[in-house]
Amino acid sequence: PELPRLLEERGFPGSHARSIWEHLLEHPLCTDVAEVPSLPKALLPWLSEHFTTSTASVKRRMASQDGTTKLLISLQDGVEVEAVVINHGGDGEFSSVSRPRMKPGATLCLSSQAGCRMGCKFCATGTLGLIRSLHAGEILEQLRLARTVRPDIRKIVFMGMGEPLENFDA
Repeated sequence: PELPRLLEERGFPGSHARSIWEHLLEHPLCTDVAEVPSLPKALLPWLSEHFTTSTASVKRRMASQDGTTKLLISLQDGVEVEAVVINHGGDGEFSSVSRPRMKPGATLCLSSQAGCRMGCKFCATGTLGLIRSLHAGEILEQLRLARTVRPDIRKIVFMGMGEPLENFDA
């Protein structure tokens, strides 16, 4: 909601925000918003000066033998969340796993909150308490960072940190 408004305030269609997000999700290694095709040339200097392609970073990456990878992601304010890329087969390093009822690729398990207020005794996240809900951009950044691990993510589930319906508005 913020980027479309900012674009419109500068006389550009708010729909360019969608083009920017789509490009960044499809090209997770992109480091400059000026690389986004189809944006007006007059917009590029302002975008490059005021925006970065990512405010989150992978603090730690842990891989299991079956190719599943857990990412500890540090958000802009230092809060940490986890995302898990679940391998269900593919080429190269991912070929050791075969899940017959699934197409090759991966499923991404996203976090919608840092911590959780539910307090479930069986869940490590529940013992943290709720730190805060994530913004929509922070949720999308998990996908972007996960695509640097596996570009062929086919499914997304909200089963990471937090209760997704507690952060439905994001």
